[in-house]
Amino acid sequence: MRFTTDGLGVRQNLWGRTMAAAVAAIMGVTLLTTPGTSTAAEYVAFADPLVNSFDPFDMTLRNQAPVAAPDTLTRRLLDERLELRTLTPSTNAAEMGPIIRTATVERGDTIIDLLVRNGVAQEDAYALVDSMRKVFNPRSLKVGQEVTLTFPRQRAGGGSGPVTSFQMAIDAERQIRIERSGLQTSFTAVEVRKELNRQLALASGEIRSSLYEAAAAADLPVSMVSELIKPFSYDVDFQRDIQPGDRFEVLYERMVDEQGRAIRNGDVLAATLVVGGRSLTLYRFDDDWFDPNGKSVRKALLQTPIEGARLTSGFGARRHPLLGYTKMHKGVDFGAPTGTPIMAAGDGVVEKADWFSSYGKYVRIRHNGTYSTAYAHMSRINVRAGQKVKQGQVIGAVGTTGRSTGPHLHYEVLVNNKQVNPKSIKLPVGRTLAAAELKKFRQTVAQVEKQVASLRGASATLASTTTATPGRSTE
Repeated sequence: MRFTTDGLGVRQNLWGRTMAAAVAAIMGVTLLTTPGTSTAAEYVAFADPLVNSFDPFDMTLRNQAPVAAPDTLTRRLLDERLELRTLTPSTNAAEMGPIIRTATVERGDTIIDLLVRNGVAQEDAYALVDSMRKVFNPRSLKVGQEVTLTFPRQRAGGGSGPVTSFQMAIDAERQIRIERSGLQTSFTAVEVRKELNRQLALASGEIRSSLYEAAAAADLPVSMVSELIKPFSYDVDFQRDIQPGDRFEVLYERMVDEQGRAIRNGDVLAATLVVGGRSLTLYRFDDDWFDPNGKSVRKALLQTPIEGARLTSGFGARRHPLLGYTKMHKGVDFGAPTGTPIMAAGDGVVEKADWFSSYGKYVRIRHNGTYSTAYAHMSRINVRAGQKVKQGQVIGAVGTTGRSTGPHLHYEVLVNNKQVNPKSIKLPVGRTLAAAELKKFRQTVAQVEKQVASLRGASATLASTTTATPGRSTE
């Protein structure tokens, strides 16, 4: 029985040195032998099921047909993974490693385009994408995303074999990995998530022009500012109450990877806002916000159903900017750019969502048997009549439809179907914690205060944008 090389004309009996080469091939290692000349013959094998499932004692490659020839694809892959070839003694073994290609998604690319352009056979490209759909929608591909492809090296200077793996980061936390399955044109896809660690962070600052600017100066993410505004909106009118010199302090979570890099933000755990000398502290507990006494801050209606807007006209008699005479203004106006999201002031059912006379695009929500709210001059409506909505849900966007001089939200509060001044009504409050819940809440508060104190002492830079640390309410 003999093992025949390809193109060398070297035939050696498998007893002796060649026996060692055959054993080495089965074990998945590389062995060099010198058949009496300065040229070395290298047996190249990989420790994988494709190679190990074939015994070199039962078949010869290339020049002699085996008793039971494998199919074309199997034969091709065998030739690429287990081959006898000529090398000079100076050849670097690293040159026999896999070929790795990195490609970037360009404008107008589909995933098929990218794969074929980078050397993946069309049949493999379609099979790979079909597998990908189980974990990722290929239509969600974004310009600039990077893809890594791995191919087996066919021969020195001879190109690559069929693609064996595909990797692509979906975002900072998730990655897709796709591997060829067995010998055929089929692939297995999995989504891999990074292991993240929870880290606490404390941000504080003094408001000089706006809360958003002060938060940015304190490295507090914009998303956290939006989350912070919502629970305070029940008691603070961010368009009228916030003044220069007011302060804030926020304890929040950051999720970091093994290198300590921030991947995403977690929840806001506690926050203090000092407004006009009045200190308000809120704590997250049981998916709600509570004051230090364990009373939920949630009320029937938000003070302001829009973020980052300015009050341009209050409730009451005024000279109408278009009609030119004094007319009762039965709501309040908030100036904001077209497209700014508008939120439902409270839970309820949409009574009307359509064009309504001089109001333009208009939504009215019934919250209970007494209270309703209305939103006018919208550029877009996201809800329909009869739909249930939750407090804070985006129902549309600011516009200037109907009788309007510019983009703004006209907002009305109705009590028993009559418009009233939103600032004049007393709204029902949320739940108060019972004894058992209150005990757990107080334990949470104690832990949070300990964490805040620790973070304050750990970094002197926390007060870089403020002259004093906000006091925390204990009322």
